[in-house]
Amino acid sequence: SFAGQQETYLNVQGIESVLNAVRNCYASLWGNRAVSYRFHQFYDQTSVSIAVVIQEMIESEKSGVLFTVNPVNKKENEMQINASFGLGESVVSGRVTADSYIIDKSGKIAQVNIGSKETQIIYGDKETVEVAVSSDKRKTRALNDREILELMKCGLEIEKHYRMPMDIEWAIKNDIVYILQARAITTLKNSGNDITGNDLIEKYIKGKKIKKDTRE
Repeated sequence: SFAGQQETYLNVQGIESVLNAVRNCYASLWGNRAVSYRFHQFYDQTSVSIAVVIQEMIESEKSGVLFTVNPVNKKENEMQINASFGLGESVVSGRVTADSYIIDKSGKIAQVNIGSKETQIIYGDKETVEVAVSSDKRKTRALNDREILELMKCGLEIEKHYRMPMDIEWAIKNDIVYILQARAITTLKNSGNDITGNDLIEKYIKGKKIKKDTRE
């Protein structure tokens, strides 16, 4: 899926800094990480290209990721939300143990696990900075029930639009939900006879049930 292979820059200010960040994004197409990834995926190195997206920065109070299919047990009637305080970089990079919420698509919150959320990433003067989260705040939920249900509704709309399971990055500021990125889920935990993420995508596109043949 090429997720995370190219560089991302946050809190970039001023036209010259933006242009420099764009050039660095272009250059990251040929960084060691990206080239190695394509090599191990048997991808033609001569056919790659890149487009750079520039988005207004949201100084989020809380953020995280949403999977429109439970990525652990592959239940299609469940979503998983991972959430923490501050900017989403701390969640997507795995720097913190985020909260985890399992939601039935009917609107029932099935499971809440409060993560330790030791730090958060916030705006600095020119870049982002990582600061400690107070011990009291770490013990609280990053999301309330209303925010969880609002994210669930967004996830349902996005999944319906693309007609496949989606991995969505989101942010919340002043009670407004912002969708930062949405891409197909291509990596789901695979065990034994379980179907893979690509199988799920194929099923959603075709609207058919896919059964794994377990015969030797």
